[in-house]
Amino acid sequence: MEIENDLIFVGIAEYKFMPYFYNASMCVVNLSDYEGSPMTTVEAISCGIPAICSNRASFTEIVGDKAILVNAKNEKEVKDKF
Repeated sequence: MEIENDLIFVGIAEYKFMPYFYNASMCVVNLSDYEGSPMTTVEAISCGIPAICSNRASFTEIVGDKAILVNAKNEKEVKDKF
């Protein structure tokens, strides 16, 4: 699955513009091994954007059943959720 042509890399965006990015997105993917507090994921979910996240502790505790949780180390599982 090649998605490179479907991604837009914008670099660093000012915080005040983040709601525009969230609302223009089809989904948010955060497969971090460690997130102290995954606020970008929470903010995206608050905008009604679907989220796919790592099934690590902070995600399971904070986003719970509001996101699709996957094993970030399992490429097939991540691809299957798309």
